[in-house]
Amino acid sequence: MLEHRRTVVVRHDWIEELICASRIDALGCVLVRCGGPRDLCCDRHGEVVAVLLAASDADAAFAEWSAVAPQARILFLAPESGETCATHWGGRARYGSRVAASALARTVYRLLASLPRSRIGDPRFAAMVTQCPAFERVRRLIEIGSQGDDHVLLEGESGTGKEIAARMIHQLSPRSDRLFLAVNVASLGDNLFESELFGVRRGAYTGADADRAGLIEQAGDGTLFIDELQSASPHAQAALLRALQERCFRRVGGLGEQRMRCGIILAANVSLADLGQRGEFRQDLFFRINGMRIDLPPLRDRHGDVPLLIEHFLAVLPGECALLPCGITPAAVRCLETWLWPGNVRELRDVLKRAMTLCSSGTITLDDLPAELRNHRPPSLDDIVGQYLDEVLEQTGGNQTWAAEIIQVPRERLNQVLSARAAPVVPNGPDRPGNRHNGVNLGPRADLLRLVAASVRARAKNRHSSGDRPGRTAGAGS
Repeated sequence: MLEHRRTVVVRHDWIEELICASRIDALGCVLVRCGGPRDLCCDRHGEVVAVLLAASDADAAFAEWSAVAPQARILFLAPESGETCATHWGGRARYGSRVAASALARTVYRLLASLPRSRIGDPRFAAMVTQCPAFERVRRLIEIGSQGDDHVLLEGESGTGKEIAARMIHQLSPRSDRLFLAVNVASLGDNLFESELFGVRRGAYTGADADRAGLIEQAGDGTLFIDELQSASPHAQAALLRALQERCFRRVGGLGEQRMRCGIILAANVSLADLGQRGEFRQDLFFRINGMRIDLPPLRDRHGDVPLLIEHFLAVLPGECALLPCGITPAAVRCLETWLWPGNVRELRDVLKRAMTLCSSGTITLDDLPAELRNHRPPSLDDIVGQYLDEVLEQTGGNQTWAAEIIQVPRERLNQVLSARAAPVVPNGPDRPGNRHNGVNLGPRADLLRLVAASVRARAKNRHSSGDRPGRTAGAGS
């Protein structure tokens, strides 16, 4: 099997002499000398992550290389300290830094060391722009699911990239050279679900003037992606369950059954297990499709991924949407990082597309972002504590003794926090030393807030480790 490595391309002798091949290798890269993109064999060298060219080549080479390697960081280097070094990162130019030849190597090493391995280590996952550790498990499950003959279930909020994951599963599977078809259940009525999936026999109903193959039949030996499965009616769920169980189907109005040859990938933007417990989704269908389930985390839980996605979209949107390339100010990046992104990656892409459309200076600023993002206030410690307390009290039915056990604080202290939530924080007087933070008196609830916040962090780590009734552990109140 091919070992996927990152490729650093150089064109001139003096650049190659500056860059130590052994240090490049230690960073998981291979140094390749070539005259242009057409001289590079991507199948042999892997993904191009950086291209090092002379500043004199800027005009001719940038368009050529950015078309072949749109995600690569293209650096135009100047051999003399008095010349300007220009860098192009994903299609965005940054000028104005005068770099001596002796500093060029350090610049390149820092650039390569900063590239997240999870994003660029394997070109098969190039569409998955992330450095979040949780996505390492997603990647492993995608690889495992792509090699099986059974179906795969993807769960995640809207905009988390379920169709991208489905296409990756298809591309990594033995079916990669066959068709990939997608259908959204929410766009089909109850009467259309069966006819769209299984097909129609001529004369089955008024208007059925000819035989028509359904999506399962059209997919052949390829892959069918069924999105928003939670929108399927009970009747449609029953029909789908039988098709998945028996690996065969029958056209609407037809008599004979046909074998299902395609692979099936299903997706939902809510928890099907929760719907099943509430009686809103067939549990037998859930048990049938839950064998290989991949949960895609929301963007708010993917720490450090927002800057990567910003860079990615600023690189690809000009080509996809005929927009002018733009940079972005650090203040705008910080603003985007503090937003919770209820629409996830799709919302971030749309916000950046809008900002690039409105941007007139070539650099996105705070003024180009929507007002709700500019005016957003990150949650304070009080907000986090209050939200957590409300959640625990809801789970315990208002039982403060049990809530204190879950939070792992004495009940008396919990009562103090609850009574102080609606009261303003009054600084301690000189006779009440102790509750000080950074030289400021925070009042009698400061230590309680810190205790509850510590419990929040500890509980978050173990939040999904147990499906039992939350919190009643030995010694919880000690």
